[in-house]
Amino acid sequence: MDETRSISVESFVGQESFERFLDGASTVFNLHEVWDFSLQPNKKKMWEENVNAVERLMVACRAAKVARVVHLSSAFVNTSIRWPNTNLVELTEMPPKSEAPFPDYIDSKIESERIVFEYDDIQTFAVRLCPLIGEGDQSSIVCNALRFAQWNKLSQSLPVIGDRGGVLQITYAGNAASGLARVMEKMIEQPTLTKEVVFVVDDAPKKDVFTFMEPLLEARGVPISSAIRVPFFFAYVLYWLIVSPLLFISQIVPLPTSVARLPSLAVLYMTFYHWTFFSPNKSRLLLDWVPPYDYRQAMRRSAAYYKSLDVASLPESSRSWCCVE
Repeated sequence: MDETRSISVESFVGQESFERFLDGASTVFNLHEVWDFSLQPNKKKMWEENVNAVERLMVACRAAKVARVVHLSSAFVNTSIRWPNTNLVELTEMPPKSEAPFPDYIDSKIESERIVFEYDDIQTFAVRLCPLIGEGDQSSIVCNALRFAQWNKLSQSLPVIGDRGGVLQITYAGNAASGLARVMEKMIEQPTLTKEVVFVVDDAPKKDVFTFMEPLLEARGVPISSAIRVPFFFAYVLYWLIVSPLLFISQIVPLPTSVARLPSLAVLYMTFYHWTFFSPNKSRLLLDWVPPYDYRQAMRRSAAYYKSLDVASLPESSRSWCCVE
């Protein structure tokens, strides 16, 4: 990748500026979203930002005669709480809502894809990304771990939850950006290619989150504890006993924000126990795309970022399971 290329960046704030920033644009990347996998997710906020804002954007794109829209979707739309989610392909028929790990978020992303694909006069593509790590990250599971280590001043280590047998696919942000750019190039090369969905994932080994994070945390001097290991089912049942009364109370009165934003049970299950990873085949065949950074390069670049990250400056409102600000 050419990292010396200079670009011009202009900031636009608010949906009322759509018309101004779309003027003269031929390709639009819609990369804005919010997610909330907490105990009491902000359904209204997710629908406003992930659905209504997309609808207004597409109306503005049509008015501005934008040729192409690349829409950020989520790999989670394909997932189920049924074990396991292995080598998932780009489904258009989603699992039943009753099996969705994060139903309100997934609903909003499915609806946003539907809206984007309604526009026959605009070439459209939906890119389903899995969780990301790397430069610019402020809310991944790696940031969660660094926050915990800073809070745990006695040992500054990270306890292990589960038997390290789960798998959650994570992609390097530099590879995700390359994949998005390749989607645009492919759309320009093949103008009739439209209403397509593709996973953009890299070739990182399929590992549990602790094994995946270990080299990133080591660069920061944060060890993963070899002495403290909490069996998954013990942790899950204990957390269920804690949150079940809270969920009951939430049906009557709103929970305090600090409590409402605790992670849902599905977050524990999907992160520490379930198997969730995706097939790269369509992106390789349809886009002729290969991630520019191999696993070693991606981890080295990510480790350098997390080593210098000012953890204290991370926004309090952002966690791997909740980013609604």
